[in-house]
Amino acid sequence: MDIRFWIGNTTRCTVARWNNDVAHEPWAKLYLVASGRATYAIKRPGGTWQSTNLVPGQLYLIPGSCQHRNTCTSEFVLHWCHFTVDAELEPRLAALDRVASWPLTEFSTNIPNLIAGACESHRLTAGALVLTLLSRLPDP
Repeated sequence: MDIRFWIGNTTRCTVARWNNDVAHEPWAKLYLVASGRATYAIKRPGGTWQSTNLVPGQLYLIPGSCQHRNTCTSEFVLHWCHFTVDAELEPRLAALDRVASWPLTEFSTNIPNLIAGACESHRLTAGALVLTLLSRLPDP
C-alpha cells in the first residue's frame, strides 16, 4: 500500500483566492479548518453536486478524480495536503462520492502540523492517518 503526498501547507485563504467555479483535480485531500468557514462541493456520479460546509473542529477527506468547486465568504485558515494512493487503495477512495468528515477529537492533537507537513517530516504518520480514514469508509 502506497500513499504519495504531493503538497501540503497552512494557508490563509481569501475570497479572491479560494472561490473556484469548477476544477477537476486528480489528487485526494485532507483538510482541517483552523479558523473561519468555507464550502466545498464535489460532483457525484450522475451529475449532482454534494456540498459540505467546512468548519473548525472537523477533519475532512475529499476524494480526487472528480469535479470540485469551493467558495468562501470571508477569510479562513486551512491546514491541507494533497495525496494519491496506489491501485490497492484506490477502489476504497474512488467509491467515496462525498466529502467525508470526522470530529478532530477522535485524533491526535498534532493533526494541523501532521497535515501541513505531510510532504516532509510527517510523511509516515500522515500516511497512517490516511489509512485510518480509509478504513472508516464503507467497503466499495
